[in-house]
Amino acid sequence: MNQSNIHTFDTDAAAQIHVCLLSPAESLNVGSVARVMSNFGFQNLLLCQPRDYDEDSAKRTACWAKDVLEGAQVYSDVGEMLSSMEDVVGFTSTSGKNWTGQMLLADWVTLFSSQPLRKTALLFGPEDHGLTKEDLQHCSHLVRIPSSEKNPSFNLSHAVALALYELSRNDRSIISMSEGEDFPTWNDFEQVDRLLEEILEEVRFSRGGEPGQAPAILKSLFRRTSLNKREAGLLLSFLGRVNTELRYRAQRSKS
Repeated sequence: MNQSNIHTFDTDAAAQIHVCLLSPAESLNVGSVARVMSNFGFQNLLLCQPRDYDEDSAKRTACWAKDVLEGAQVYSDVGEMLSSMEDVVGFTSTSGKNWTGQMLLADWVTLFSSQPLRKTALLFGPEDHGLTKEDLQHCSHLVRIPSSEKNPSFNLSHAVALALYELSRNDRSIISMSEGEDFPTWNDFEQVDRLLEEILEEVRFSRGGEPGQAPAILKSLFRRTSLNKREAGLLLSFLGRVNTELRYRAQRSKS
């Protein structure tokens, strides 16, 4: 193939994209994912709890992408894997009213291209069942790859290839982060989640006829906002103050 015909993603942008595989079951699939990543110029491969993973087996399908495999980071916990990410995008055919709104792949790429560049995780679930309901709660966006209704499930490496291809063919100028601008990480939103749960429990918001899925809906809402680091810090400070005040009043009412 004529190398001049190959279009790869902007190098600076590609460095911010992390392909994250949750519990992949097949080492050969991991190798195939590494290959398509290399095809499009992406290097960051993250594995969480890979099942019976064997790097030598993965290299059989990696084909000129052994450097991607050798640089892959392996985690035992999804929180650890996502902790420093500023955006988490889940790829799934599952949708539901209590989760982040689902977008088609092309629509998400258009949105991604219009926003400042963030450290982004592309989250793919296991080959046998994909992302679970719990996994979806980690995501700021859910993306569906268009497919036939008769066969909506893609092979893992094919799904990764389609996602990276759409990113690569989107010919645009990267909107870089302004100097000094920073964004909240997954860890920041986990702290928001914890405070929200405590506040909702304290005010009994999820009881007495209120929707049981309220915490999940609110978590999704905050993840979809375009907060910068300073705004997220202010939100955390506010929620922390509210939580402290509620506890103080509860203790006073008991005394």
